[in-house]
Amino acid sequence: MRVVQTFALVICLLILSAIALSQQTLVQEFPEGAIDWSNMTMNAQGIGIPNPELSPARQRVSAVISAREDATDKLLSIFKNLNFDSEAKINDILSASEIASNQVENSILEIKTISMPCLMADSSILIDAEYVLKGKIINAILAPTGARFAELAAASQSRAPESLYTGLIVDCRERSIAYAIAPKILDENGQEIYGLGLADRKPALKLGLIQYVTNENDALLRVGEKPITVRGLSVSGKAGCDIVISESDASLLISFRDNLDFLNQCRVAFLVNQEL
Repeated sequence: MRVVQTFALVICLLILSAIALSQQTLVQEFPEGAIDWSNMTMNAQGIGIPNPELSPARQRVSAVISAREDATDKLLSIFKNLNFDSEAKINDILSASEIASNQVENSILEIKTISMPCLMADSSILIDAEYVLKGKIINAILAPTGARFAELAAASQSRAPESLYTGLIVDCRERSIAYAIAPKILDENGQEIYGLGLADRKPALKLGLIQYVTNENDALLRVGEKPITVRGLSVSGKAGCDIVISESDASLLISFRDNLDFLNQCRVAFLVNQEL
């Protein structure tokens, strides 16, 4: 039996090592687990202890359930400690809204187990769980979107087809930017050029407001083959999640309807350094 348990532990460690090696570089560690900002996924390990009051046949099942509950609690803790934007963490939003808090807790129960349960030497169970930060859980905390789009679109100009752009990349590599669920792009006067006010809710829930990447090629699936690339001049906001761009770049983005359209569809990426 000891040989079988040791072999199972080795297999578990190999699986977990393979998962770690396949992770993107934009991984932020927490005591409970980690978030991969490139793919907007949270990961945590859950440990389950079998209930000794149950029959031997049901103890493993109880340990798996316990491990899943442990992973869920850890993922929820990570989620609460993420920056929503430059001014608030997600826990601030949940503390102010019981409805949002309940929706988040119900949503995060839908975790995905990405490895087979590992039986440890002490009969406990180890599982590796993942949750994708899109859809219902983001809908629970996302404020109304797209409020400024109609206003800016009405005042915008059309653009000739030969100069049509497909998306936006903001080069933030020279800035120490913090990551968030809903960051903003601002002009030098603090005016919002991109954020919740410009985004359509459907792509925001499906894709996230922006994508964080470490090279431009990783962003092409999202921003298309002809993106505008602009330079981030500085970071802004209490948490340092927002990026400031030049007045000329800001004007280019919001003065033409075609550019407003790709902003509205969340075809935006932040090019960042690998270090978190």
